[in-house]
Amino acid sequence: MPLYHHTQIGYMIIIPMIIFIAIMVTVPLSNAPELFLPLIVLGTVIIIGLFATLTIEVTDMHLKFWLGIGVFHKRIHISDITSCKPTHTFIPAYGIHLTHRGWLYNVSGFTLIEITLKNGKRLLLGTDESEDLCKAITKRITIVSQSTPQNVRSI
Repeated sequence: MPLYHHTQIGYMIIIPMIIFIAIMVTVPLSNAPELFLPLIVLGTVIIIGLFATLTIEVTDMHLKFWLGIGVFHKRIHISDITSCKPTHTFIPAYGIHLTHRGWLYNVSGFTLIEITLKNGKRLLLGTDESEDLCKAITKRITIVSQSTPQNVRSI
């Protein structure tokens, strides 16, 4: 059972794609091959299915997130996370790509959370609930770190 679960819808991805499909269907393409239009519509629908939503879930032991139908997904063990902080971007950046602050996963808006891992790597997750999400992650980090022996030495 997840402690936190939220799906953000990427209207800035969906709406332009729907407009694109509408234009392609209504504009006559006299010189285009017969399969051209169906392939463009199918490709657009696939893009919407892959990138239209971002779901983030915090469980007892993991931070999980996936885009769309789940082809692009990631699971991070809570014990591998050192910190979480709300942040933002000034440039709208949607999809998955590498930034100077780490990998970015976003479908809508400018608000993000920045996750720092024990290995020093960072990643950014777009969310419209940055405060609530960071609270859930930070709470799990605290609980997991208190239950894991840190300074166990063998004699």
